[in-house]
Amino acid sequence: MEQLAQTLRRHGLRATPAALAVLHALDQAAAPLAHDAIAARLATSSPVDRVTLYRILDRMTCAGLIHRFQGPDRTWRFSSNASGSTASIFACTRCHSVAPLPAAPDLPKALAQVQDKLRQQGLTSLATEITVHGLCPRCQG
Repeated sequence: MEQLAQTLRRHGLRATPAALAVLHALDQAAAPLAHDAIAARLATSSPVDRVTLYRILDRMTCAGLIHRFQGPDRTWRFSSNASGSTASIFACTRCHSVAPLPAAPDLPKALAQVQDKLRQQGLTSLATEITVHGLCPRCQG
């Protein structure tokens, strides 16, 4: 937990018990989580009221510590940005499940090329999110 506290402080955030619990829950999640799913994970060990959880998620998103994206069901989901990676997910258009994309070694190079093209046009990118829409194995069958 001390490493998580240092991460929060490095991003200009206070290392409160609630913030630590939220960051820990996101770090342990295999896929991005909606607000309700985060609250459910914290319910037994570190309950956090809904408003506090929204505020923590908002602060962490603004600080660049976590990714926030809206899924095909229009629900905001959050994922850890511990490695500083790009938010990249697969979203099923039928059941609205989401899953992280597998690591692709060529992706950083392709994104760097996109960033270069944007800079050439005088544009500054603040965040990059990749969402692949399709059908999960369960919905294909």
